[in-house]
Order: sequence, then C-alpha cells, then structure tokens
Amino acid sequence: MKKMFFIQILALLVPCIQMMGQEGVQAGWNGAEMSSNNATNKMLVDGKQWVYSHHVYPMFGDEVVTKVTYTLSGDTLIKYKHYKKLYCQEEDEAPVYSRALRESGKTIYCYMEWYDYGHRKEEDRCYIIFNPILFSPSFMEPYFEDLVDRVDELTVNGRTFTRHRYYENETDEWWQAIFAGVEGVGFEHNGILGMDFSMSMSNFLSFEACYEDGECIFTAGDFQKPGNDSDGVEAPLHPSPLTLHPQRCFDLQGRRLTGQPKPGIYIVDGKKQVVR
Repeated sequence: MKKMFFIQILALLVPCIQMMGQEGVQAGWNGAEMSSNNATNKMLVDGKQWVYSHHVYPMFGDEVVTKVTYTLSGDTLIKYKHYKKLYCQEEDEAPVYSRALRESGKTIYCYMEWYDYGHRKEEDRCYIIFNPILFSPSFMEPYFEDLVDRVDELTVNGRTFTRHRYYENETDEWWQAIFAGVEGVGFEHNGILGMDFSMSMSNFLSFEACYEDGECIFTAGDFQKPGNDSDGVEAPLHPSPLTLHPQRCFDLQGRRLTGQPKPGIYIVDGKKQVVR
C-alpha cells in the first residue's frame, strides 16, 4: 500500500520537475537578467491596466473614438504553468476575457488554443520579447532582420524603466529607431498587445497609458522621452529622403500627417512603409 502511494507521488512530481527544467531554458537571456527583471517593472502584475483609444472610421460619417482598457485580474493553471488572465473592457461595456499570459524572465508567453480541420491545437507561444535576436516573423509583423538593440534607461513619474530602441543598422542617432519597447510596459503603439504591428486603417487601437495600483506609470509619449544619460535636448529633425503626400500618410496611431515625417513606420496608401 505504501509502495503504491510513493509511486503515485513520484508520477506527479516527474512532470513538474521536467517543466521546471524547460522553464529554465525559456526563462530569459540569462539568470541575472531574469532576477533583475523580477525585482522591478514586472510586466504581469495583478490589477495592472493598459488604456487604449479605439479608432473606428465608418464608411460614412465621422471618426468614432472610444476607450478600451485591458486589465490583469486573477490567474489560472494550464498544464502545470501559472498564467495571468487579461480582460478587455470596451467603454460602457462589461469586461470580457481576452487571453492568458505568463511571464518568464523578460519574455511574455501567451496560451493559444484553436481548431485545425477539427483537431484541437494548443501552444505556449512567445508573445512579447525584447531581444531582437529572438524576434520571429511568425509573431512580429512587419518583420525586420538584423536589428540593432540600443538599450538605455529613462525615468517616468519617479520610476526607472529599461528601454530598447531598435535600428536596422549601426547608428548613434536616436531618431533613426524603427520602434521602441519598454520593459514592464510593452511596445510602442501596442503596449501589452503583443508584437504584431500590422493594423487596419479603419479600425485599430492605439496605446495611451499604463496604470499600476491606480496610478499612471507610463504614457505613449514617454517612449521617446530623453533617457537618463541624455542632456534633454532633442536632435533636430532629420530630413527624410522620401517625399510623402500628407493626405495619404498616417502614423501607426492613425493620425494623418500634416508635414514631412520623422524616420519611423507609416501607413502610405494603406501599406506599411519605413521612412529613414
């Protein structure tokens, strides 16, 4: 009887030990980075919120803008792994469950479940990661190869964040960055909504602010705030070699350009275009 009891306990422990081993491989770039990330600016904190503006351009009529809030509330256990539950709440509507996320070092994973020709599929998919070496075209659109990651720190509302600016080539000019990501907040324009930067010009969300414990800790404008090593003076606007028609050019937040754009990603005639 005792022998059978110990065999049953061992059977339960084996998958847990295997899971811990796999988690160590996925935990991040190294153990030091994982521990430092857990100490400050952890992404998945219960009650944390990301607020967005929801832009809808109907075929007839004026633009409609409403507020959408994503909130982490509670957790769940899926295949021996703990996930935080993310809820979406449209303005004046009840919250709706959106997805299950888990944090491992500097990486956020999302539990995905779908059906393919009647067969149930599931995957613990990499959802947000800051190391460009590990960027993948399978979850990042548009995809850029051989990005250079310039890391610095910035202080917002008395809190220090680690920022990543991504470039297509070696440069010391901050304004040539394609986009930015901030640990504990997410990516510019997207926030907690992953690394898919493709968008519809008639219906899209734009990140506005992130809240923790009811206080605003980061806003959309803070992604390009001067870093702690900066003298606070921004570089002059670099002339773009690409001439765009403002009537047909929008930024990733859906705002129509009124002049020549700074380097970055824009929507031109409904298509993504990089301005250097």
